[in-house]
Amino acid sequence: MVAETDATFNTNEKRLLLQCFVGIDNTNSTFEFLQAFSTAESARNIRFILQVLQDYFFYDCPGFAVLAGDFGTGLSAGFAQKAAEDTREAERQLAHKGKQNQVETVPDELQLEYYPLPTARPEYEPDSQTIIVDTDWVRAVEPTVIGINQERVILQFCTWHGAEAIKRRLIAKGYTKERREDINNLIWEWIKAPDFDTLEEARDKLILSLNNNEKEYLVGWYQPKEPQFCHAYTRQYRNLGVHSTQRVEGNHPLLTANLHKCFISTVKTSQFLSISYILVGLLMAPLSCTNRGKFDLITSIIQGVVMIYLRRKTQGTGL
Repeated sequence: MVAETDATFNTNEKRLLLQCFVGIDNTNSTFEFLQAFSTAESARNIRFILQVLQDYFFYDCPGFAVLAGDFGTGLSAGFAQKAAEDTREAERQLAHKGKQNQVETVPDELQLEYYPLPTARPEYEPDSQTIIVDTDWVRAVEPTVIGINQERVILQFCTWHGAEAIKRRLIAKGYTKERREDINNLIWEWIKAPDFDTLEEARDKLILSLNNNEKEYLVGWYQPKEPQFCHAYTRQYRNLGVHSTQRVEGNHPLLTANLHKCFISTVKTSQFLSISYILVGLLMAPLSCTNRGKFDLITSIIQGVVMIYLRRKTQGTGL
């Protein structure tokens, strides 16, 4: 299965983002499997969503093989934090199990407590042969991450988001419209290059067409991420032909058709309905004793009026 994720806004009065996940199966069918309100597309929220998927969706079956998202740092950082937490938990359980076995098989005088290990690792001093690796850079360029149930997942970025980010950068730096149009063609030639040789040629042409600051921006930020969004790499992945988040973004209008930035929260809505029905019951109690049919009819009409009011309220139109 391949998954896509993206967040949309203006769906509720609390200004929370609505994070959406859709899946694509081997028959090329698209289906929704998770929506969650969140404060931001941060690593903490992504980590929580991944834990929910592991506990309630993919607890007895493999998860998605590829996840396509935007270039936000929260997505990759959330995977890294989730993998680190799972690793620590696995080590803790393994150590606890080993300690139990040790207690059962080793005499008391030979237990580990009699010979405690050092509590801190001695300070490491690199020498001339040591290669220092920036772990943040490695994580940023590594297309394969540890996902749900410690399975390997290919984290793929949306090509459209990448191209649009570069275009906005060109506009902000004052490139003329004619020059931007020529560069836009070079951007897509670079992204859609079918093989590595063509990719290098297209990248060189794009770099030569930019100013010095944008050259550093492209080489320093996007070139290390080529394995995650350029077609020369992604066409070799098991992504069922997915190169963008178009499906999940196309699903936003359907999902948010009944949502609005003035949308009343679920708690307020349920409280409003409960109070309305209690008042209806109190006012109509005498009638219910004499004519049950009229009571049911009037109750249904009042309930319909309440629902119409709520719908108009969520759409910001009032009565």
